[in-house]
Amino acid sequence: MAKKNSEFLNTVIISGKEYQIKTVVDRYNTMRSKIIHKGKIISEKTLKLENSENEKSLITYIEKLHRDFIHELSILNNINEEEENKQNIKFILFLGAVYFTKGLLEEAREIFKKALKWDSNCVEAYNYLGVIYLKSGNIPQAIDYLKKAAAMAPDIPETKIKLIDAYIELDNLKKVEEELTRLYKRQPDYHYVYWYFVLINLKKLLSGQYKDNEDIKLLEKIIEWMKKGHELAGEFIDKELFEKAYIDINARQYESAYKSIKELIEECKNTYFNKEIDHFHIFLMKYKKEKDPALLKETLDTFSEMLKNDPSNKILLNKVGILRFLAGQEELARARDYFKDSLTSDPTYSFARKNLNLTRNAIRNVDNLIFDFLKQ
Repeated sequence: MAKKNSEFLNTVIISGKEYQIKTVVDRYNTMRSKIIHKGKIISEKTLKLENSENEKSLITYIEKLHRDFIHELSILNNINEEEENKQNIKFILFLGAVYFTKGLLEEAREIFKKALKWDSNCVEAYNYLGVIYLKSGNIPQAIDYLKKAAAMAPDIPETKIKLIDAYIELDNLKKVEEELTRLYKRQPDYHYVYWYFVLINLKKLLSGQYKDNEDIKLLEKIIEWMKKGHELAGEFIDKELFEKAYIDINARQYESAYKSIKELIEECKNTYFNKEIDHFHIFLMKYKKEKDPALLKETLDTFSEMLKNDPSNKILLNKVGILRFLAGQEELARARDYFKDSLTSDPTYSFARKNLNLTRNAIRNVDNLIFDFLKQ
């Protein structure tokens, strides 16, 4: 265990702006990394490290994590400058997504607005801009972008969920119900539909927004939706939260149930699907519907180029392996090699291990597999 706080501080230039990257490890082996701009914390991550008797090896480990993070941001900035000159929208969208996940919302917003200047029908840009404005509290602007994204890509349910989140922020239950109903008609097996139906109808019961004697029917529907949501996603949801909400609903403790369902939804978003939609996941959703080989080739080319800049990145190796796998039997051996390389980079990476086993078994039910790939 570290005897005292260890601190690492570096400066990196992103899109012409200076940021400080600060990593601190306290005596309890908790690592906190911050991105700071003009004295303001833009993003912060916390990681509990395993105990180590060897303080020197721990410090070396932290130095490497910190150095790799600086290197990653520097590479992304260089790519940004190079690809901007080429107006390469595929890479720009990827960079915007990376900046977004690192909490650099201002930089991400600039990139996605630039993408819209190059392609006014870019669904990814509309979606991310909507989420960025939602996070920053500009709900009307968020709704404007998310409505455009949802209209352009009605078969991508996550975009519609973000729009519903925005209407919930405005407490506009009528709009929430309208969007949920549309989503239900298109995606009746999408489990989030049922959690959100539970959520807004609990809100109705809490606020008294129902007709005389309607509360019994609402309660019955809520229990029905709870069961359906559990049927579709019982493997992934927080079981304790579900059970607590179910008991509270039957006991008519609606306020407690509402809080539990809201927490269950957020927990589910963190584990069931990636937190945000990125280029890879949008591709999977489109490919599941269209099976377009040209789209597959374009996405494979994009991620193969990304891999050249970071050839030992286990996540990129795994994603390129998935794309090779989807390309058909003739690419199966190459897919296997990418999954093996991903495991070489990190032998504990469970997604790559699972995908490698798929190539050995040669299972080809693409629709079912895409559902699994969306979780990676």
